[in-house]
Amino acid sequence: MHWLARVSGDVLSLSLAVVAGVLVTLAVVQTWASDAIFDADRFAGTAVRVLERDDVRGEVRRVIVDQAIAQQPDLVTARPLLETVVNTALTSKAVEAIIVQGARELHHAIFETDRRSIVLNISDVMTIAVAALRAYDAELADRVPGGSSVGSIDLGRRGAATRVVEIDRQLDGVRWVFIAGAAVSLAGSFAVARSRRRAAMAAGLTLVGGSVAVWLSVGVVADMIRRGIGGNPVVGDASAATWEIYAEGLVWWMWIQALAGVAIITVAASTREGVTARERVERAARMLDSAWKRRATRVVLASGVATAGLLFLVAPGPSLRVAAQALGLAMLSLGGSEVFRALGIARAREEAPGPATPVFFRALPRVFAGAGLMAGLVGMVLVFWVNRDALRADSASARPPIDRCNGHAELCDRRLDEVAFVATHNSMSAAEEPGWYFASHTRGIGDQLDDGVRGLLIDVYYGYATNRGVRTDPEVVGIPGRVESSLGAEAAQAAENLISAIGPIPPGARKSLYLCHAFCELGATSFDRTLTSLGKFLDGNPNEVVIIFLQDYVEPFDVEAAFVRTHVIDYVYTLEEGKPLPTLRQMIEVDRRLLILSENIGNEPAPPWYHDGFKLTQETPHGFRTVADLSCRPNRGLPGSPLFQLNHWISRLTPLPSDAEVLNAYDFLLRRARQCEAERGHFQNLIAVNFYEVGDVFRVVDTLNGVGD
Repeated sequence: MHWLARVSGDVLSLSLAVVAGVLVTLAVVQTWASDAIFDADRFAGTAVRVLERDDVRGEVRRVIVDQAIAQQPDLVTARPLLETVVNTALTSKAVEAIIVQGARELHHAIFETDRRSIVLNISDVMTIAVAALRAYDAELADRVPGGSSVGSIDLGRRGAATRVVEIDRQLDGVRWVFIAGAAVSLAGSFAVARSRRRAAMAAGLTLVGGSVAVWLSVGVVADMIRRGIGGNPVVGDASAATWEIYAEGLVWWMWIQALAGVAIITVAASTREGVTARERVERAARMLDSAWKRRATRVVLASGVATAGLLFLVAPGPSLRVAAQALGLAMLSLGGSEVFRALGIARAREEAPGPATPVFFRALPRVFAGAGLMAGLVGMVLVFWVNRDALRADSASARPPIDRCNGHAELCDRRLDEVAFVATHNSMSAAEEPGWYFASHTRGIGDQLDDGVRGLLIDVYYGYATNRGVRTDPEVVGIPGRVESSLGAEAAQAAENLISAIGPIPPGARKSLYLCHAFCELGATSFDRTLTSLGKFLDGNPNEVVIIFLQDYVEPFDVEAAFVRTHVIDYVYTLEEGKPLPTLRQMIEVDRRLLILSENIGNEPAPPWYHDGFKLTQETPHGFRTVADLSCRPNRGLPGSPLFQLNHWISRLTPLPSDAEVLNAYDFLLRRARQCEAERGHFQNLIAVNFYEVGDVFRVVDTLNGVGD
């Protein structure tokens, strides 16, 4: 009976250790579910991430366009255009708030209502798409139907899985029961154990096994979702991706659990006599062989093999991946215990009797092992706790209210023609930019934007790259005459000398867009690189509005291609002819915060956002040679043009910061702006200067806008 009690105690101890590991796994899964699934904000955040996938966005686009055509069949001939504008709407930041709201409503439908159908309503996306379409074809935009029936995606009906998840949510507090049960079970296992080492190893193995089971479940569920949605592989892939995005946090939690289990196994195994990794593998093989000879255990093992084979058939990808992960964890444990043994931390096997070792020294290996185990577990918990937010689903929150526009709350509800902007003349011509001979500023366009410049006056040319610089496109005629008339014969001759030094255009060279001032030989900056910098600024500053005035000697659609390449096209605003200019808030709300004006467009075909600058803007003269020449007389533009540009610089071959010290001084610049406002009867909008960093341009603009610091 004594042996029976011993066997029963071992079985009870191991059983309790396994129960503890299972309960820990259930507690982790329950905690993840509560955080990732039942939280509406995190549910919405996942929806936003899912929509970033090209295949998902394509499917949403298809559904919305199909619904529009179903209501208005004549639109089928305009399907490519509809798909383009809907796709542009879906990639804009303005749609993110709509997706968040729709996902929250969907979360409510799944978990908090009795509705049988589940519908994602993003009908407002179509409103944004129609607004974009109006810029291309107002008549076509009027024919596009709206309403809640366009932009509603039927995701299915509430089923058993949904109800199971809902029941699980109602049992949210059960995680604490799991945690308490795990603690009690582990304590009981140690209390009745004949070998606490074996109990610890059983608990560690269960933790690892639970992690492997969860990883496998995540992969199998993804495959089931992918195959369960028949008829449309895109929807299947998107749905599986949604699940995988949700499960990212759970997978990482399981990595923490698995590594904790490996640490427990490794340290526990190392407290025994110094058995090598090879001997442990051989012992496991003998145990497996012995178990196979008994009918009951053979049935269990064979069933396990059959189940594994079925999983490899049903979900080969996840099964192979998880098998590799399990093998990696086993190798980590074996290698770790061998390191412990090699370092003498594991208790060495006594080959022959020898002098008695003091108890203190015999206990050292166990002390080191225990300390190592505790340090490892505590360190792992600390790492997890510090980085816990990285293991959670992203939370989506409503777009914060627009309380500041271009830095000031007072500007939000003013139209563009009621706001003054710091603008830079020849913005690209900067001393800190490589290759510029006669700079008009110290800092480049990226720094100008960071400093508060919101108007950029830039010149766009075709140029050819050579080993010595950029050659201006020779097809652009009249440049020498323009340079000589504005800067003098000396500047024109200097440019000709530089052209000769750079040499001819290489055979086969292709022209590209550059920001140059008359001659690219005098300085050239890649247009695409500048737009990329502009895009980064707009991305990071969602409440800022920028105006670009292009002195363009290139085809408008080549400019458009550069905007598309750099994704800045997503920010351009299209004005509606005959209507008042938008307020800053209106531009920010639709995330179209970039107004493009063209100096030379005339009557050429152009994109709708490529506005004729001097139909919209009137200005003062420019090309002043001295301070005394400054005037407010009419120059380009019409008296009724809604915007006003104050040209405020001295034209020289080599622009001088000392000129800016006079021109950009607070009293001088403010006095001229007030004078031109009085003479021309128009508020000053673009205050264009050289060396903006010299003087008080920003303070003058704040004064004109009537705002403080």
